[in-house]
Amino acid sequence: PLKTVPVDVTNQESVDKAVERVTKELGSTGKLWAIVNNAGVFATYGPDDWLKSSEYEEALGVNTLGVIRVSQAFRSLLKKSKGRVVTIASVAGRLAVSTCGPYSVSKFAVVAYMDVIRNELRPFGVTCHVLEPGIFRTTLIEEKAYEKRLNFSFNRCSDAVKNEYGREFVDD
Repeated sequence: PLKTVPVDVTNQESVDKAVERVTKELGSTGKLWAIVNNAGVFATYGPDDWLKSSEYEEALGVNTLGVIRVSQAFRSLLKKSKGRVVTIASVAGRLAVSTCGPYSVSKFAVVAYMDVIRNELRPFGVTCHVLEPGIFRTTLIEEKAYEKRLNFSFNRCSDAVKNEYGREFVDD
């Protein structure tokens, strides 16, 4: 049966508690057949000129380091079962998207990580899979949310950067 375990992928203690819970539920005879890395953030829009390194850190912290943290934590259980690691990435992990730098960078990185562990875990019978969905209509990408994030990024820019881009850039 499929069971989900909520976990804060940015917090090692939370990940460790999830491993303890799963190990306890499996008992001595149970096997963990798969983990699904599905956490993700897409919080900022705008050209790199408008962004801060902390926004890249946030996206990398969840979208990349979260996948690494969870995959490493459950690796020994997956080796025992010859299970699989499934990671939800994005088409933005193959095609860099303008005004989506932090998201694209984090998704490229997670795809690279999955390629690395796919090769390393193959001898142990563990398979690694990346799902790269395209754009789906969710509240994440609805026009008002997009405009709000874009305006937030633009409004905090220096006057020089605002003049360089112009209000038309935001409104187009």
